[in-house]
Amino acid sequence: MPNFYNVVPTMATADWITPGWVNTYIGGNFAAGWVGTTAGDMDYYASSVEKARLAKPASIGLLQNNAGGVPSWLTGGSAFQVLRKNAANTALEWASILASMVAGDIPYASDANVFGRLPKPASLGLLMNDAAGVPSYFTGGAALQVLRKNAANTAFEWADSLPTGGSPLQFLRKNAAGTGFEWAPLVAKRQGGSPTVWINPGTTNYDITDAFIQIGYCQITVASTSGSTTITYPTPFLSQRPAIFLTAEMTILSPNWSLGHSNDTLNGFRLDLKFVSSAPGTYTCGWMAIGK
Repeated sequence: MPNFYNVVPTMATADWITPGWVNTYIGGNFAAGWVGTTAGDMDYYASSVEKARLAKPASIGLLQNNAGGVPSWLTGGSAFQVLRKNAANTALEWASILASMVAGDIPYASDANVFGRLPKPASLGLLMNDAAGVPSYFTGGAALQVLRKNAANTAFEWADSLPTGGSPLQFLRKNAAGTGFEWAPLVAKRQGGSPTVWINPGTTNYDITDAFIQIGYCQITVASTSGSTTITYPTPFLSQRPAIFLTAEMTILSPNWSLGHSNDTLNGFRLDLKFVSSAPGTYTCGWMAIGK
C-alpha cells in the first residue's frame, strides 16, 4: 500500500470496487494519515499528499524547523548551556555563555557576543582594568603599603608609603638627591667633652640619633632688680640634662641685664632674670631645650 494520500475517485453506477481499489483508497489513505509507530512520535507533512514520522528523541530536546524546512529535534548540550544561533546564523546550537563559575567569580564581555569569567583571587585584591582592556585582580603587596601608579604611568604597583627603619623622635625628610624620603634626627650633631653627658664642655663631635627639642615662652615678674620662674618641660627628657638656650623680649630696656638658668633636671629648670639697677615690671622670656 502507498504511504501517501490518494484522492478517492467519484464512483458511478455499475463501477466495481476491487481489492486493489480498497487497498489504495481505503487502506492506503488510512496508512498515509497514521505514520507513527511509537508513543511520543509525531507526524508531519513531507509533501502536500504525504506524511512522515518524526521519532521522539532519546533525550531532552527542542522541536525546531531545520534548514530543510522539516521539523527535527535539537538535542545534546550540557549543564548550564544556552540555546543560540550559530555564527553563520543558519542553525541553532547549544553554547556555554559562561565558563564554569564558582562563588565569587565575575562574568565579563571578553569579545563581541562572548562572555568570559574572572575567577576570584586567592587573596586580597583590587579589581582593575588592565592594559589589555579586560578586568583583572591586582593582588600582592605587604602590610602598610599603598597603591600607586608606576613611574611609567602604565600600571599599578604596591609601594611603601614611608621608608622603613628610623628611630624614636626622628622625622621624615627628602633625601639629599631629592629622589626619595629618609628618616633623620632633629639634631644630627653636637660638640662637647663626653659622649653621654651633654653639659660637659669640649671640642669632640658626636652623632645624635634620638634627640628632640622643646621650646616655650614665659613671663617673669621683677619687683626690683631680679625675678625668676620655674619651667617644667612639656615632656621630661629621658636620660640627659638638655642644652638650654634663653632669650628675652626687652626692646625698651637698657643692656644692663642678664638671663640665666639653674637647678637643671630632666623635668625642668629655673629661669633667672637680673638687672644691674632697679627695673620693676613683667617681662617675656623664651627658652629652648635640646636633649634626649
